[in-house]
Amino acid sequence: MSIQLGVNLGPSFADLCLIDTTRPTLPLAYRRSYTPSESITGSIHQFLLNNAQYKPEKAIVASSLLEKILDTKLGGTVAQVVTRGFENWAFLRQTLQHKYFELQPQRTEALASQDLIFGITERVNAFGENLKDIDLSELEVITSKLKLMKAERVCVNFLFSGKNPTHQKEVTQYFVNNGFEVFSAPSQTENLSSYQNEVALEYADEILVWRKNLLNASLSGSFKEIRSEIILGCEGFLTAEQIDFLDGDSSHFIEDNSRIASSLFGPTRALSDFYKNSSQVLVLGLERWFILKPKIRKTQWLSPWGPLAGEVPDIQDLKIQPTSALIVDEYEQLNFSSEVLGFQPGPIILGRALKPTLLDLLHLHNSHSTQGIQAHTLEEILPIIQTSGLAKFKDTLQAMLRNTSSANTKIETVIQDLVNFLIDQIGLHILLERENPKSPVLCTGALAPMLIPHLKKRWAEINWELCPYSLEIDGLALAGRSSK
Repeated sequence: MSIQLGVNLGPSFADLCLIDTTRPTLPLAYRRSYTPSESITGSIHQFLLNNAQYKPEKAIVASSLLEKILDTKLGGTVAQVVTRGFENWAFLRQTLQHKYFELQPQRTEALASQDLIFGITERVNAFGENLKDIDLSELEVITSKLKLMKAERVCVNFLFSGKNPTHQKEVTQYFVNNGFEVFSAPSQTENLSSYQNEVALEYADEILVWRKNLLNASLSGSFKEIRSEIILGCEGFLTAEQIDFLDGDSSHFIEDNSRIASSLFGPTRALSDFYKNSSQVLVLGLERWFILKPKIRKTQWLSPWGPLAGEVPDIQDLKIQPTSALIVDEYEQLNFSSEVLGFQPGPIILGRALKPTLLDLLHLHNSHSTQGIQAHTLEEILPIIQTSGLAKFKDTLQAMLRNTSSANTKIETVIQDLVNFLIDQIGLHILLERENPKSPVLCTGALAPMLIPHLKKRWAEINWELCPYSLEIDGLALAGRSSK
């Protein structure tokens, strides 16, 4: 028996799973914790204590927790050392905020401060030939400035360093020796799989690599905090060397500055590998709904700052999400907003929020359902629901209804109409994306058991297939992985 621990960290929930790798689809133990009220360290440690009869040999971790800080100002203290003459290249290559025509187009905000970009007179040509050696005196001047500015992280972004990494390695080692945390891309043959080398040769646009280095540096501090919390939670059961992280290309790593940004896609990569024989999977998770195409691999991530280099799974988010806000729209109708509120403070039914969400609606609909559909209840999936939350949401919904053109309609009818609209949106999205109309639509995720009966009833022409491991799939897909 070989026991592994799977740890899936979302923005607000941690899914923990222990399995015997010889029987990977039969979880020995499973737990979901709400991280805003229970620390990652505490939830992992308590889970392992409660299941001390199982001795894990390894932990596989996938984390999208860093997504929470992507909409904040990143890279404020990250410095860049670049080839002289290209100090403004990254800024000039920022993508437009909007794809459509504007009289005054605006570019997306750069990841790092323009005041912390320094050029040096090194040069390698497109064939990898060294044209200009590094001048150490330039590095000494830059080092003095960075220490005065209290910068701790440095990105080394040189032209054609993928063809000849000599200068990159020399400068990287120099700043490491001077106490900085340094970020630089591996060359096209260094620490890369054959597929990654193929990808690296496909894009000659080095700005993709530069952006990825900047994002790795910007996320580094938060990633290390998360890693420390996990190591502390596993103390007494696993060492730091036995805890692997998963990135977007299916690889495991323990410590690697070049793969921090790619770890954002670890959870979806785990699902993609778990369902590798399926062409399309509908994932109705607790925090995110999307369509996953496991057989397709993308070589770029279209980030908020522009394209980044690296393999990522093919996913398409649904327009409506679990915590989409419920609003009165411009037509004086109750509708779902494009705003996704998240779980902090979360839906009203968790007892801390005031804004209604889709999950609140599903919980109320489930309690009032007259459709005769046997579905899982939200209490089974989300045990932290507060008893008073349902009444509070119902009062909020009735108050909103008075401001609509449906003010005289029974609240049960309005609830049913909104749920029908939701199910129609999911079904239409599947019809538009489905490659083979005759193949079944595999449905998984924590909320899939609750929604699949409604999908089958309203979209009977589609062959919906519920994955039997949906409730614990986020942890299960990780725990069953083997290191590569």
